Amino acid sequence: MTDRFFQLLGDRLADLTKDLLFLHPPTGALVSPQVIGVMLDRPKTSTEGGAEYPYVRWLPYVGEFHCKAPTQFEVILDGGIYTSGNVADGNMDIHRLCMALGKIAENPGFAPYKLKDGVRFSIGIPDPEYRNPGIQPHPYYHCRLFLQFAGYHLD
Repeated sequence: MTDRFFQLLGDRLADLTKDLLFLHPPTGALVSPQVIGVMLDRPKTSTEGGAEYPYVRWLPYVGEFHCKAPTQFEVILDGGIYTSGNVADGNMDIHRLCMALGKIAENPGFAPYKLKDGVRFSIGIPDPEYRNPGIQPHPYYHCRLFLQFAGYHLD
């Protein structure tokens, strides 16, 4: 992975979400998700007052380096929003964010890497403590996407 890849991916994610507006709880303003190229623990919704919402966080987390074959790696991408509405509003909003991020598949080039076809996603908290898929801690909502890349490292 190159610095250029990190810049391209961050820019693409910002572009995909720039027209989406979600509530920023501390200010009451409607803002686009902040795109953060680092993966931290999901904010503690009960103690942080939603200051980090809305967000898109991402980071390569697993991969393989090869001598004569393309480098392959996966990027995990988390999105989070806060809604002042009801559960139905929150579900619609997190799906809007997830669908916008999923459009990354429409332009797979990240030279020298390429996004592999088929972007997996999940809605809800991907946490073993939450046993029901899709569960959301209203008024906070989360999604996760899994991006697979391959390419030759050119430096």
